[in-house]
Amino acid sequence: MRNLRANALVLAVCCSTALAGGLKTEQVAGDARWVAHVDVAAMLKSGLAQFILQEAEKKDSFLEGIANFRKTFGFDPLSDVRSLTLYGKEIGPEDGVVILDATVNREKILALLTANETYKSHEYGDYVVHQWTDKPKAGADGDAPVKEPKTHFGCFYDEKTVLVASTLELLKGEIDVLNGKSGSLAKSEALKVLPKPLAGAFALAAAEGLKVSAGAKPQQAALMRHVRDVAVQLGEAEGRTFLSITALAETAQRAVKLRQVIQGFVALWQMTMAEKQDAPDLGETVEVSGEGNVVHVAAAAPTKSLIEMIKFLAERKKEAAVRAARKKTAEVRQQLIKARSRDRETG
Repeated sequence: MRNLRANALVLAVCCSTALAGGLKTEQVAGDARWVAHVDVAAMLKSGLAQFILQEAEKKDSFLEGIANFRKTFGFDPLSDVRSLTLYGKEIGPEDGVVILDATVNREKILALLTANETYKSHEYGDYVVHQWTDKPKAGADGDAPVKEPKTHFGCFYDEKTVLVASTLELLKGEIDVLNGKSGSLAKSEALKVLPKPLAGAFALAAAEGLKVSAGAKPQQAALMRHVRDVAVQLGEAEGRTFLSITALAETAQRAVKLRQVIQGFVALWQMTMAEKQDAPDLGETVEVSGEGNVVHVAAAAPTKSLIEMIKFLAERKKEAAVRAARKKTAEVRQQLIKARSRDRETG
């Protein structure tokens, strides 16, 4: 029997940004306010990722994109990247540090960087920090840029570690963390919400002191306005894809309301899917729980069933597009018929 709350899993998994297990807290600054880590190698081995890749490889645009990436940068993002860690000291993805564990073509990347007319280099101890600025993107009128070009700072820390940061100070700070000259998250009291990775987790993220962004939709703003800290894990174990979310609300009363809102979203999704008689049964479980100001959501489903649901939703999207195209064609045809009729009457 279909769990009344279970279908929320599809929404949660499909809408999740790959964030991961295997996070090395000794690489993250001790005063970080948010962190996200992706075990890329483990993620790409998961059943869900394998399905997505197989579907993507059916499209020439994807294959051409990967080939162009290899040619331009000299390494394969699907095989040469092992993990990706991001963190910041302020809430917001625009300012932070990226730690890439990968085998890259240093010479090719340096050639690309130095070809940029904005390129500069800085020395910091035994390291060379590279600076470059993105090319401005033209606006609709072809003159004014859409937004100010962003400047980046990067460093080849060692043969397998590449660092990129939004400011020179952050980049230098990360080098100090890796060299043991500055405190790391492994010895810090910060990010207490950061959970221990669950078995099979390939994505993990945590943030404290969240703020609702100015561009957030009303529903998102209402849901997150009173959430203080949050942690997310995504992974696959024993053939089941799982999602775990833990959030700390400002008060216990807010937590109760948040749990009720989440349960409402789940029920709404369930009712929507109940109307689709041919929808596959996920055989999933979803639990919304928590005490005090804690809100916890745990969801899991067989990966094979989840893939079938994704296929089902994709097929329905295609059918809706076909119906919309046919409707548009019919409307255009009617407009032509009316135009011809008016021409005959006035002719």
